[in-house]
Amino acid sequence: MKKIYSLIILAFLAACDDGDIAVAEIDFSDSDVELCGEYLYYMLGDNNTESLTLYISSNNNIPYLDGSVDYTINNSTNTLIYRVYDGDATDYFCNDIQPASPNVISEWTVLDGDVNITTTLEYDDEDGIDFEDEEPGSMDSNGEYPDALDTDGDGIPNYMDEDDDGDNVPTIDEIDFDDDDNPILTDTDGDGIPDYLDNDDDNDGILTINESIDGDLNPANDVQAGNDLANYLLVEEQESLEATEFIEHTYYITFTNDITPDPNISFVNDNGTELRLDNFDFGSYDFTETIELTPDFVE
Repeated sequence: MKKIYSLIILAFLAACDDGDIAVAEIDFSDSDVELCGEYLYYMLGDNNTESLTLYISSNNNIPYLDGSVDYTINNSTNTLIYRVYDGDATDYFCNDIQPASPNVISEWTVLDGDVNITTTLEYDDEDGIDFEDEEPGSMDSNGEYPDALDTDGDGIPNYMDEDDDGDNVPTIDEIDFDDDDNPILTDTDGDGIPDYLDNDDDNDGILTINESIDGDLNPANDVQAGNDLANYLLVEEQESLEATEFIEHTYYITFTNDITPDPNISFVNDNGTELRLDNFDFGSYDFTETIELTPDFVE
């Protein structure tokens, strides 16, 4: 969300008879892009006494809309505005009722031009396996992965599945890590299938998911007296209980909205004075949503 650029503004003072050009620098390099409602993107700079705001009126659910869309700025339904205030504007936005202060002492608006918003999605199941190693396949034109591997057939592709083999032992608990946090794939029964993809980890003929003897959907805590390992990792332990459901799954989606106006877009105030921004890039807004669900049971 941080911008790593400064905006250089050249003010062409149309009202000046001598044709002088004033040069000012506006620094939003330490600013975050924020979002209010539907759909006001804004950021504050210079001790929170100035702002850049982008308002888009759209039926699209813009923050979630995967892909690239151009929006036309018309200074009506879609606006892009630079403002200067007479005080701290931290609490100026995202209010049902406009606050009495601070006051806007200078305002510059874009009369026409385009703004591109490109949204990308990043999935993370926090299972310790890199996205590329979960065999997502190729992304289609809709930003989806129709050929992604789904080892356990539960309808959740591996790259979103915190229990890839559907044995009710989370993937992250079926791998080890080296000192650099790189995953080490364990293979208890030596069958060439790592435990996190193996639904019978000890190859005893009893599915791991059915070795939760106490019925709490957690095979990892079923350890017989005198053993160091859970039953599902020991061939000699043959007791079983037929499972009928999966554990709840959690994964995360990070949405990133990259906002890019026309490179030479210009702002104008009520006096007709024009501000041109050199290599103007509004920045990015990102947020993460947590998805929790329990997949339908697959025998």
